[in-house]
Amino acid sequence: MRLLILLSVAATLLAQSERGTITGTVRDATGAVVPGAKVTLTNTAMGTASTAPTSESGDYTVPGLAVGTYIVRVEKDGFRPASVTGLVLNASATVRADATLEVGTSRQAVEVSASALALATENAKTSVTIDNKLVDELPLVVGGALRSPFNLAALTPEAKNLGGDNGFILGGGQ
Repeated sequence: MRLLILLSVAATLLAQSERGTITGTVRDATGAVVPGAKVTLTNTAMGTASTAPTSESGDYTVPGLAVGTYIVRVEKDGFRPASVTGLVLNASATVRADATLEVGTSRQAVEVSASALALATENAKTSVTIDNKLVDELPLVVGGALRSPFNLAALTPEAKNLGGDNGFILGGGQ
């Protein structure tokens, strides 16, 4: 049984991605979608930027983004630019950043600040990436016993140690 749990946790950890996705919908002040708007996503720590146009339905999706804090800027001729700042993207997460453009010139701007903690409404998936450095830095003796893969699993979000030889549960499962 423990081997099965170990293999499933190991497979899950290997499948983790150090990248995330930002998606959203761009609308005007009346609620109509805005196709063809230019969406620029800037990683504030690295200074890198990615751009994407909105589709005919006003949607955009930019996958493969490095984790970090982003500024999302939306521009379209005839509208004031809009920005969403402080958008936190975690590994393997999909974060939504919708924007509303107001009619006006590009000299005027609308800025929206994201909350400090982004809530993933697309799915309930929570993940963590455990790299080789973290494994190597784990102490050989943990809690009076030799290091085991279960010590790594305990680092994942929503992992709960049941105590003793009872193991642990992930995300409320058994």
